[in-house]
Amino acid sequence: GLLPGRTYELLAGDDEGNLLEDRRFQSFDTDEKEVRISILGGLRLGNAAARANLLARALESRPQLLVLAGSTVDATLPLPLASLKAREARDFFFTRQAEARLHLELGLARDLVPIVAQWNDDEFGHRDGDRSFPQRDQAQEMLELFFPHWADQSTIIEGPGITLEIKLPNQSLEVVDDLSFRQPSAPGEEVCSTPRGRKKEVCRPGKPVPAPQ
Repeated sequence: GLLPGRTYELLAGDDEGNLLEDRRFQSFDTDEKEVRISILGGLRLGNAAARANLLARALESRPQLLVLAGSTVDATLPLPLASLKAREARDFFFTRQAEARLHLELGLARDLVPIVAQWNDDEFGHRDGDRSFPQRDQAQEMLELFFPHWADQSTIIEGPGITLEIKLPNQSLEVVDDLSFRQPSAPGEEVCSTPRGRKKEVCRPGKPVPAPQ
């Protein structure tokens, strides 16, 4: 029931009357002729001062939408944990997302901005991963728990992974995640030869063929 383009204030307190939250936000107007969009990537790679400065610069233009283009949360799965099952994997990714949320400068801002979040290798859980990564679904589930899709299906269309299309009167924003489309390498053709002194032919797997980009 919120009206588009209006500024609202969110107050939250506990049973004892203590103020816990005092935030302002502006509702997103999908009928705007031109929407101001800021795109931020690699937030987690900087120190706190650098992240705060980058965020302040991005918000100077008063964007109506902020796109976090990956490398916001380090959820890389360590090699010793590569065999985590569904529930354990969810717990791991949930903990990483929660820890990052506590220190994300954006989460401490008084004026909130609508966000669309993408994943990169960091949030995906595996460097240069593809569809064969066993914990892919759990990583995506936990990212979307902390950065939910804020629009309805008439304005956002979900494709594989986190691929979004936001249609506006004079603009169309395509946010594409290449990890979702990446395929594993195909097995190479066998290489057969007859070793010296043997009668039987020996075949070995050939070099894997990288999947097309």
